[in-house]
Formats: sequence, structure tokens, C-alpha cells
Amino acid sequence: MQQPIARAWTSGQATMTEARKAAVAAHTVARGAAARETANPVAVAVARAVGHAVATAHLADHSLSSVRYAL
Repeated sequence: MQQPIARAWTSGQATMTEARKAAVAAHTVARGAAARETANPVAVAVARAVGHAVATAHLADHSLSSVRYAL
């Protein structure tokens, strides 16, 4: 869901609200993955990076967090 929204946002075909909902969904996935006893830290970081990348639609500062999780 997040990747199509991110692409649509960059071409002006998605609203900020749609992008924000996709970002929140990615962060929800990250929280769920982190809560598991067998949490995979890479999977959690990827979900958080995706959430922040998509969230740049409503706040540009999220792009900095996206890079931090990607590293």
C-alpha cells in the first residue's frame, strides 16, 4: 500500500491525507513487528523507514528519520 501511495504523491495523484494514512499503517506494522518475541530488527527498521518516507507528504522533516532507519 505504501509504495503506490508514495508514487502517487510524487506525481500529484494522492492527497496528503492518503499519504499520512499509509505512513501510519507502516508505523503500525513496525510496532507490531517490534512487539513480537522473535522481532526481526531489520524488518522493524524497514517498516519505520517506509513510514517516514511516505510521511514526508505532510512533514518534510520525516525524510531525515527515513534515512536514519535505512542506515
